[in-house]
Amino acid sequence: MPKVKILITLAGVLCMVGVSAAPANAWFQGKTAEGQAIPPTLVSFSFSPAGASFTCEKEGAEIHWRIQSGTKLNGSKQLTQNPGPHQELNIAKWGNKCFVTVAGLQTAATVTPCQLQIEQPTKSTAVNQTAVGSVVSECNIKALGCSIKAPAQKPNERLGKAGLEASAEGLKVTASVAGITTEFENPKTETTKCNKLGIKPGKEGQYVTEGAQTLIEEGVSLV
Repeated sequence: MPKVKILITLAGVLCMVGVSAAPANAWFQGKTAEGQAIPPTLVSFSFSPAGASFTCEKEGAEIHWRIQSGTKLNGSKQLTQNPGPHQELNIAKWGNKCFVTVAGLQTAATVTPCQLQIEQPTKSTAVNQTAVGSVVSECNIKALGCSIKAPAQKPNERLGKAGLEASAEGLKVTASVAGITTEFENPKTETTKCNKLGIKPGKEGQYVTEGAQTLIEEGVSLV
């Protein structure tokens, strides 16, 4: 079965805080201002280059996108605007079955919904463009008493890079985001439990989409 792999240093899986709009940037434009994305074949998140990996099966994954104004409103919340310079990715469900893999062994895990945000930092009319991503709401992963979080906003702002490709199917989003910061939820009680799983928080978290199918946003283009 296709799987959603998430290499986990989890302080910054996908959303970004509001930043003032930059008219010089390329913008997102959809037939509607928001919708549900087609999940990628694989999404991987690692705590460190040699650390444990977090995996969810693709079945049951639910990701929503929303085009935004780029102007702060009530903290990290932004107005819906179509077209707009920013886009929110709301990962409502990672999948029906999630687990952490350590030395080839799988352990059941749970992950909370997360909100991520992407923006295009430079103006371009090319079909293929590059965006940067940020964590807008905190993400948490739990397994065998180990709880790791990816904090929202700083230090997980404007991490790169996500590839954007306009196609007949819609906007294709591929990610290779390194330098994600993660932290223990409770260092005093969880350090030993997490270390046994090979899960060590730090600043080396990496989020990558893999496989034949990328994340696809139907009806979305770049303008």
